[in-house]
Amino acid sequence: MTTTFKRSSFLFLVLSLVFFTTSCSSDDNGDAVNNDDNSNTHEVEYKITVEDPVIDIIEYKDATGAMVEVSESLEGVTTWSKTVELEEGAAIDTKVTMDLGELTSGACPYVMQIFVDGELKNTVSDTAFMSMYIELAYTE
Repeated sequence: MTTTFKRSSFLFLVLSLVFFTTSCSSDDNGDAVNNDDNSNTHEVEYKITVEDPVIDIIEYKDATGAMVEVSESLEGVTTWSKTVELEEGAAIDTKVTMDLGELTSGACPYVMQIFVDGELKNTVSDTAFMSMYIELAYTE
């Protein structure tokens, strides 16, 4: 009977150690993941709104820091936005070219905005005449 009791006690001790080791190890991994979530990146949204569909070319800084030209068709587009993750301190920049040649009025109101982590950081609002090239940037 004492042998059975010793085996049961030993088994209980081993299982307790395994459980304790596993649970502590799991806590350590959780902390490491949470530290990664606190990295120094920002969610940046570029947004362009025009009264008439006159956007010809849009370029923006992507996650690598390179200027990227929008590849999808901009025909008929009056509102465009793109959200990217950028490292803290990265240059935040967007450029747009508008061609108003086909508008009878020859003028088109526009708004360009940059949001960082949901907060408006820079905006320009004006009226474009004929063809225009507009650049909007934000630096922390």
